[in-house]
Amino acid sequence: MGQFTSVHGIEVRLSKDPAPFTATLSTRKGEAEGIYFVDLALRVDTPAPLPRFTIEWLLPSIDFHHKWNSRCMQNRALDVGLGSFNRIESAANSGMPVFSLYNLAGVNACTFALSDVVHDTRMGGDYGNGKFFRCNVDVVGNAIGVVDRYELSIRFDFRPVPYHVALRDVASYWQTLPGCTPCAVPESARKPLLSSWYIYLVDFDTGDFEKQCELAKDLGFGTAILDDGWQTRQREPGYQNNGDWEVCEEKLPDLIDHVRRVQALGLKYMVWFSVPYIGVESKAYHRFKDMLTPGRAGSPQYAIDLRFPEARRYLIDIYESFVKRYGVDGLKLDFIDSVGDRDPSADILADGRRDTASMGEAVCALLDEATARLRRLNPDFLIEFRQAYTGPAMRRYANMLRAVDCANSLGDNRVRTLDLRLLSGDTAVHSDPITWHNDEPDHSAAMQIIHALFSVPQISMKLSELGPSHLRMLRYQLEFVRAHAEVLQTGELRPLFPHLLYPLVTARDDRKLLAAFYADMPLRLDEPLPPTLILINGCYAKELLLELKHEAGEAEVVVKDCCGADVSRHSIKLTAGFNRLVVPPAGNALVRQ
Repeated sequence: MGQFTSVHGIEVRLSKDPAPFTATLSTRKGEAEGIYFVDLALRVDTPAPLPRFTIEWLLPSIDFHHKWNSRCMQNRALDVGLGSFNRIESAANSGMPVFSLYNLAGVNACTFALSDVVHDTRMGGDYGNGKFFRCNVDVVGNAIGVVDRYELSIRFDFRPVPYHVALRDVASYWQTLPGCTPCAVPESARKPLLSSWYIYLVDFDTGDFEKQCELAKDLGFGTAILDDGWQTRQREPGYQNNGDWEVCEEKLPDLIDHVRRVQALGLKYMVWFSVPYIGVESKAYHRFKDMLTPGRAGSPQYAIDLRFPEARRYLIDIYESFVKRYGVDGLKLDFIDSVGDRDPSADILADGRRDTASMGEAVCALLDEATARLRRLNPDFLIEFRQAYTGPAMRRYANMLRAVDCANSLGDNRVRTLDLRLLSGDTAVHSDPITWHNDEPDHSAAMQIIHALFSVPQISMKLSELGPSHLRMLRYQLEFVRAHAEVLQTGELRPLFPHLLYPLVTARDDRKLLAAFYADMPLRLDEPLPPTLILINGCYAKELLLELKHEAGEAEVVVKDCCGADVSRHSIKLTAGFNRLVVPPAGNALVRQ
């Protein structure tokens, strides 16, 4: 058996001797009581291929009932039969190396996170006999390559704090690591965005989109994004001709002028790229066919292997020349998690044209140079990444992190945006583009926005086809988001009951507390109320139930419906114990003391 050490009374063991490397495993205390680090150092005199190795421990199953990781989505249970839901695969461009175990009250039992946020790791756990949770960290050494040293720290948090505090502190820890300082977030990254995707899919119409942009500006949007479709004659989605990144003149005969017309309205303009995809119908396929890895299974496209410097230079030059020619304000760089095989054979560097065995290192090399060039052109250049590749190493490149696709699924948008917020610090988190049926009741359509309330709303609706009441609703909901953007997007976030998929969520600062009810259940507040309290009915409850530990006294209440019309204005005495406020579905109550 390999090296071992002890942390918080638990034996942490290196499962086997990582020969020819010499291993040292040790424990040290962290920045607060209950936080510890287990440090592993591997050394060898002559550089050698790093072996794959595992660190493991048995965690007594005491007062934890659910899990949180960056890919658990709706599944927070611990059942061993759940397979991949109990494990997280991570690299610079995929997942996040953190796993949290908490109880029914949302109190942390053990949260563990890795210092290596670039290379391929696997982590998680499962039950054996039900008495212990078998935890492990697997480092895919052969995906790192030939080295003379490797170091890894596992940060353990055993504090009995809310799970979201444990995760927030992981994000703060990651920000201290080399290469993980988040990039600046310009004001424009926090403004509502109009997306072309669900409006047109790939059947784009510049004239019609300009019409939507004109309406969007009037409604308070700040940015428009041209999604997939501009680079292909196809009228149906598909990536078989991606890779050349030439504008389809048939669809966009005047892209330069189109971009300028939209910008003249006062909107920023962004354009989509599927970063790694090289389709079999592209010219790039013939140039790079011996530098490709498998893409989506069964699809007629591959992923360019970024471990080739020539491949990286090709993409970097394309992005820079495109931005210079068309004058866009940002790029949506998509599918960075789909760069292909991240678990190579030991002889991956046999092809001398590659300069690394690590796909994570290659992705960072691509983005280091690409973002440096783009931000030399415009320091406030906007870059959007999607949820699967929004980890700590990616926050130094992207100032917008977007929930993964979930059209018209408000529960998914709520869960995915809140999951992102928990580990994204002050980086702007965006919803998946919000859409709804044109015949939806106003309050039901408004729920799509309300369930993504703690993110920057992206909207993908043909605004010119909305009825008067939907337009009133949208205008008011966006006004509400803008009016409370500071507390919604950067306030102290508390998504409660994660195992129930966040039925109650609060955000607060010194002057304001905003609470969203996504289920018909009471919200308990133990601390004194700030001067302004805002309650949002994100469910179909007939009243919102607020339990206060402290009496707050007399307050004025203004209740509005989903379109912003006054429902009632009255005084209320907020007492210790239960307080009932009648608020219509998708409406809100503004309570001022």
